[in-house]
Amino acid sequence: MNIAVPLRQMWFKYLNSAVIQVEVTAKFKRYLQILAKKYRSIRNDIQPIIEQLQSGELPGDQISGIG
Repeated sequence: MNIAVPLRQMWFKYLNSAVIQVEVTAKFKRYLQILAKKYRSIRNDIQPIIEQLQSGELPGDQISGIG
């Protein structure tokens, strides 16, 4: 089973200019639970990405011509 978990399933709440709260949707949690059965360390693997998002960073590559 191939399940991709897109970051758009995460919601970002800007509490103030210094703090960003990352909340995941129910769908994201469901996918994560399914993937965790096969990939036991997935929660530890995505934690650094969540921390980057909380600090205001936008990890990934910019695609030219989009946005």
